[in-house]
Amino acid sequence: MMYPDLTFTTNCRESTRALTPGITGKKIRFFPNAVKDNLFVNADSPIQNIQLTDTQQRIVFDQNFNEDTAKINISNYPTGVYIIRVITNKNQVTEKIITK
Repeated sequence: MMYPDLTFTTNCRESTRALTPGITGKKIRFFPNAVKDNLFVNADSPIQNIQLTDTQQRIVFDQNFNEDTAKINISNYPTGVYIIRVITNKNQVTEKIITK
């Protein structure tokens, strides 16, 4: 049996990020993204640790906190993509950030 080749085209106007159970309702925000100077992190509970790794999985920043907000100076990091991991009393979130 032969099937014809099919091509589909779609336009996405909105996207939604799926959250794993247990993360819903626990908010951690990173801004701005892309970041040039300072990256700000806000959480709904005290931040315990923030870690940044580069695309080679090298840890370039690792610091403990005990506040709901944090500011990280990114200005000396090379332009590129980094992975940020934030651990709070209630949650752990890993996201991609871009430095410019």
